[in-house]
Amino acid sequence: PYPGRGVMCAGEQCCPGIEESGNMTFPCPSARPGWIHACQTSLPSGRPTATDTPDCLCTFDVDRTLTGKQGVLAPRCPANKVVPKVQDTAYGGGVLTLSAVGQSYAQTFC
Repeated sequence: PYPGRGVMCAGEQCCPGIEESGNMTFPCPSARPGWIHACQTSLPSGRPTATDTPDCLCTFDVDRTLTGKQGVLAPRCPANKVVPKVQDTAYGGGVLTLSAVGQSYAQTFC
């Protein structure tokens, strides 16, 4: 979100207008420098920059990053943990198996 406003934008796109931009769209603060945009105006004065906000990592469970393959535990993946009574429908389905990353996700800032 645009800091302090709750306006959502990320990367190379135009943020929805806010009062400081005259309610016109403007480049997202996290857009790469030099990005040629088609937004209605430039960033509002006094705007935050990408360095004003804390780093954030967005993750998806792509290729079993957060979950482990069902039935694969020790010795190949000793940190995997089976979550009984929770079904995982991906890759043929089975009982949910969390990888070490998936098990520790709640302790991160995300």
